[in-house]
Amino acid sequence: MAFKTSLDDVRSFLTSTSPTILIGSAAVALTFAYAFLRPKRDPFGPHKSTLHTSKFPPDTVIFHHASSDPEHALPSASMFVVKLESYLRLTNTPYQTEKIVSRSHPPKGKIPFISYNDEIIGDSSVIINYLTTHNLTRLTNPSLVLTPHQKALSKVIQSLVEDNLYWIQLRLRWGENFDVYARKAFFGPIPWPLHKPLSSYVQEKVIEQMQSQGVGRHTLAELLVFWQEGIQALDDLLGKQKWFIGEAPTATDCIVFGFLYNSLVIKELAPEFRKVVIGSKPLVAFTDRFMRSYWPDLVDKVETDGLLEP
Repeated sequence: MAFKTSLDDVRSFLTSTSPTILIGSAAVALTFAYAFLRPKRDPFGPHKSTLHTSKFPPDTVIFHHASSDPEHALPSASMFVVKLESYLRLTNTPYQTEKIVSRSHPPKGKIPFISYNDEIIGDSSVIINYLTTHNLTRLTNPSLVLTPHQKALSKVIQSLVEDNLYWIQLRLRWGENFDVYARKAFFGPIPWPLHKPLSSYVQEKVIEQMQSQGVGRHTLAELLVFWQEGIQALDDLLGKQKWFIGEAPTATDCIVFGFLYNSLVIKELAPEFRKVVIGSKPLVAFTDRFMRSYWPDLVDKVETDGLLEP
């Protein structure tokens, strides 16, 4: 009797519920079932990309990344995408852009990555080394002529930005301020009813990463102090120079630009943190100078909307 009653309840629910809601609910259930039940791969093993490189022109660098954010004049909300494309522009490297649509395409499970003939290379720093060793840039990698001291300084700046400040930037987007920017920017095209549960699921996974790294264990007040110290360190390292290392821009400047530009142009996100960056005249001037030198296509939007202004 109880079993029959349960079947009747299910039948009643199915016949009285909107088909849209039923389809949406099924989609949500399947999404979470796939996430939890799919086979787990070795986290330290190679990630086999499903990208088919034969569809691209031969002997061409194909630059793969996710969609841009035109509202904020962002080529990408990822500082690593902006870093790598800045380097491609800095070295006058011929390339084509391909927007990825599948999480199975990136060889390391993250963007950006490039493909060249039958090779697929992930991680922005590994890619820069690959472009250099395979002579795929029209201009020589400017970092090759640096002195040992300059190369050491470059590594210190890279570590400060990518291993420290970047994680705070990630917390601001995926933590307390998630609804201010990231939910709309990264999941806006996803329709209801998948939008909210899928975005919340991904947010939860990013928060787990931040907990493991450590940035997720601090209060925003504590992070603001770390942020102030890091921004001040960049300000001091730049000083009165035009570029961070030497007389000409290098990959280090691409790294810093990718971070600073992402921190400045999203005014509505964590304004107290943005205020620290906008308060450094040398860093804002550097960001503007790099943009005008290598991203002239962004200048009109940035000036019109005052994205580099307080």
